[in-house]
Amino acid sequence: MNSFGDAWELVCSYCKTKITDVAYNTWIVRIKPLELDFDANTAYLIVPNDFHRQTITRCYIPLLNEAFEAIFDNKFQIALKTPDEVEQAMPAEPKPAEETVNNYEYTFDTFIVGSSNNFAHAACMAVATNPSNAYNPLFLYGNSGLGKTHLLTAIRAWARPTCSLPFKTRSKRIIPTKPSATSRSTILSTRWSSRSK
Repeated sequence: MNSFGDAWELVCSYCKTKITDVAYNTWIVRIKPLELDFDANTAYLIVPNDFHRQTITRCYIPLLNEAFEAIFDNKFQIALKTPDEVEQAMPAEPKPAEETVNNYEYTFDTFIVGSSNNFAHAACMAVATNPSNAYNPLFLYGNSGLGKTHLLTAIRAWARPTCSLPFKTRSKRIIPTKPSATSRSTILSTRWSSRSK
């Protein structure tokens, strides 16, 4: 076993041998593993909604306890969470301060262009002068301190005075995000896209 996901597959296999296929497909298959905390002896599982949690708690917690004990040779508490609870528990990304947009240091004029970053500078200039048409979406990748934030803030500062409408009412928006926020949003939306079907 390399992960809690692998262990969860074993737990599911154990449960499948103990209940009917209908019960298994209705209740157990829809549970997703979240975290296994060995220090607290707690298995955190994600259930689709509160009704599902109530049914699992009322009918299937003893089976899940038995399965975890059989797989890990240890007793675990089962903690069931809904996707909304998981999302609320995640630390929010800090919002960038509004004054960084007007910070004179983060403009195209103050960016030092060299042979290693001239393509990134040109791409950002293209995005700033022709939003949504060139490099849409724009991804900047590189080590810390190479000017990614500088270029993104310069695009935003450039785009703000060139539009005739107030910045917040424009149809085109610039949303700089950190990779961790992007990957977290992608994972959550992918994980729960089937929930809406």
